[in-house]
Amino acid sequence: MIGNLLDRTRLLVPSRRPSKMIVMRVMQRSQSSATGVAARSFVRASVLGPLRRVALPTLLGLLTLASPARADGLDGFGHAIQHNWDYARRAWRLAETELIVSGYAYHVPWDYTKAQRAHLNSEAWGGGLFKRVSDEAGDQHAIYAVAFKDSHFKAEYQLGYAWMRNWRLWGGLNGQLGYTVFLFARADIGHYAPLPGILPLVALGSDRIKLHATWLPQIGSLAQGNTLYLFITYKS
Repeated sequence: MIGNLLDRTRLLVPSRRPSKMIVMRVMQRSQSSATGVAARSFVRASVLGPLRRVALPTLLGLLTLASPARADGLDGFGHAIQHNWDYARRAWRLAETELIVSGYAYHVPWDYTKAQRAHLNSEAWGGGLFKRVSDEAGDQHAIYAVAFKDSHFKAEYQLGYAWMRNWRLWGGLNGQLGYTVFLFARADIGHYAPLPGILPLVALGSDRIKLHATWLPQIGSLAQGNTLYLFITYKS
C-alpha cells in the first residue's frame, strides 16, 4: 500500500528537473538573442557610425553652400534647404523626362590588383529617369532614379537629388560641377537596406546629351571604392 501511495504522489508532484526539450528551446532563444544584439552592434559601429560622422555633416554643409541666395547663420541654412527643396519639387512637376544610360565603372589600377580587376564588373549596364530644372542663377537641380549592375554583378538601386553649377563653354557645349545626395541599396552593404550617400558630380555635353562622372571613395572597411563611375543622360 505504501508503494502505491508513493507512486501516486510522484504523479501529482511535478518534477523539478527541466526536460531536454525545454533546455534546448531556452538555449536556442538565448543564441538568437545574442546573434541579434551582435548584428545590431555591428551595423551601428560599421555603418551608421561612419555615415553620421562623415556623410551627414558634409551633406548639410554642401546644401548650405549650394544655394546662391544663402545668408549667414541658421536663417541662411534654412533658406538654402528650402531653395533646393523647392526646385527639386519643380523638377518633379515641370521638367521633361530624360533617360539615364549606365554606364562604366573604372577600378583604378593603383588600388586594385590585376587579379582583383579581372573578377570585378566594369560594365555597369543599367538605366533610369532624370528630371532637371534651372534656377534664377542658372544652376541646375535634378531628381533621378536609376538601377544598374554593380562591381560584383549584383543590382544596385539609387534614388536621389543633384545640384550642378552650369557654365556655357563654346559651340553649345556645357560644363557642370556639383554634387548628388541619394539613397542607395546594394547587396554587399547592408543587404539592400536603403542607406544615404553623397558624391561629387561633373558633366560635359550639350542641352540634349551629357556625359556624367562621379568618384566613389573608399569607406573604411565597408567599401573599397576608388572607382570612377560614368553614365549618360539623354533628352529626346
